[in-house]
Amino acid sequence: MASLFSVDKIRRFSNIVLASGSPRRKEILVEKGGVKDLVIRQSTYEEESKALFDHSDVYSYITGIAKGKVEQVARLEKAKDENEQYMNTLFIGADTVVLQNEKIFEKPKDRTDAASMLKRDASKHQVCSGVVLLVPNPSPASEEEFLSHVFHETTDVLFAPIDDATIEKYLDLNEWMDKAGGYGIQAQGAQLIESISGDYYNVMGFPLCRFCKELRLFIESLEHLST
Repeated sequence: MASLFSVDKIRRFSNIVLASGSPRRKEILVEKGGVKDLVIRQSTYEEESKALFDHSDVYSYITGIAKGKVEQVARLEKAKDENEQYMNTLFIGADTVVLQNEKIFEKPKDRTDAASMLKRDASKHQVCSGVVLLVPNPSPASEEEFLSHVFHETTDVLFAPIDDATIEKYLDLNEWMDKAGGYGIQAQGAQLIESISGDYYNVMGFPLCRFCKELRLFIESLEHLST
């Protein structure tokens, strides 16, 4: 039971910053994770830099994007006010994609792109999230700007058989917007899904249970460094 409610350990930080504008990640952390006073800071890193990453390794890709997002936000916060609160801030970055047949699918560019994704998704695929936990390095002698902890989580998803008419009706709901793979499990997109194997919240965009476990490990490593 060591991992249960280990998110409570987050209270050791003065400030918690989520480097994402995703309403789903905010909902998971605040409503399900009980994280109080979460600060939202959206990053432009993904749009500016994702073409630079190797798409052949999904886990390197998503953790690299998540790391870039959270470091960008942390540096912007540092530039605003480098004080004690900044030095005691936990920054959280994440990136989520759909993987099918070794091809990465991100947020659809438009309705046509979303329709294409849903047709491809109409079988088993994976939802992969990379998460980076980051704090400013308290050691003035170190060349490392930040201390970080990186992990990733994967959930298998199986769609029920769906025809083109069903896809078009679903697209009319506009749930495909801003969602990797073109659907949302937390809304009417749930009707498309026959089964999942793994973390439900990972399909929403943030693996909460794994986050609690990894947060505990990260905090323990920080406590060990300070002793």
